[in-house]
Amino acid sequence: MSFEESEHATLRQIDNRYRAWARIEETRQQGEWERSRWQTLWLLSPHLKKGKLPSIQRQMMFAWEKEDKVEFKGDANAILAKWSEEMKKK
Repeated sequence: MSFEESEHATLRQIDNRYRAWARIEETRQQGEWERSRWQTLWLLSPHLKKGKLPSIQRQMMFAWEKEDKVEFKGDANAILAKWSEEMKKK
């Protein structure tokens, strides 16, 4: 963004550019951390017993790799039936 563009930009435009830059920077850093992890695993692998490497990989998971588990507590069929009825009314 040039000086002239930034002078005439709205706060929304500046915020959007910052968020895009932050996302790109976060992705770059994640890639660097993952490369470091793989280098460490490969350096350690000759010194570990067979079968130990997968357990170390699980222990070295990063926060962005963990899946958010969503548990559904309820009757899915009842909810779908209710939704279906509401859609028929419209």
